[in-house]
Amino acid sequence: MKYIFIQIPCYRDAEIIPTIEDCIKKADNPRRLKFAIAWQKDNSDTYLTEYQDRDNFNVLSFDWKYSSGVCWARHQLQKFYDGEDYILQLDSHHRFVQNWDRILLRMIKETGSDKPVLSTCGTPYFTDKLFEVDLTPTRAVFNRFTPQGILHHKPQYMDDYRKIKAPEPARFVSGHFLFTTGDFIENVPSDPGLYFNGEEISLAVRAYTRGYDLFHPNKLILYHL
Repeated sequence: MKYIFIQIPCYRDAEIIPTIEDCIKKADNPRRLKFAIAWQKDNSDTYLTEYQDRDNFNVLSFDWKYSSGVCWARHQLQKFYDGEDYILQLDSHHRFVQNWDRILLRMIKETGSDKPVLSTCGTPYFTDKLFEVDLTPTRAVFNRFTPQGILHHKPQYMDDYRKIKAPEPARFVSGHFLFTTGDFIENVPSDPGLYFNGEEISLAVRAYTRGYDLFHPNKLILYHL
């Protein structure tokens, strides 16, 4: 069985609970999932307490006032990597398609790469039930440079996805959805010195220069709030 190490930074976000439950419920084989969560919490936050004693969960608790940002939180989680075959980097607010793990494992093979990275911006979901959920996957395209020179990308609907038979070569990665082989943690670790901006282009450049090939999934895998 192939195991997946799932990293989730959670900054005072109660959406983490339906995210975890949906991730497990929609998995083809929940036994393959190993979770690490950086819970940046207030003393009044208790929603993750029940997961702290589960065998397949590592929940790190931090006072939210002393958080040094999302990249720092991801860096803390990577210390719990224990040789799992694959890693999945997420945020704390997602929903998943049925059998998402089986689909990703198949897509990894379909890339034809020895060092593939599957990543994109998640198709949006909304907590407001009046909004309809789109079933179209996305790719990431160039958006702009910030005044400080940081490159930003933006999502673009992959309207032609039904004609695309395999994961699509990509230039960018998303911090909230990145699936790759476990050695990525050692070769391209999260930079704890970055607070938020710059995370994604740093990951993309370092992954590429270390021999990884970047791809966008050609089918919908998950949603992002």
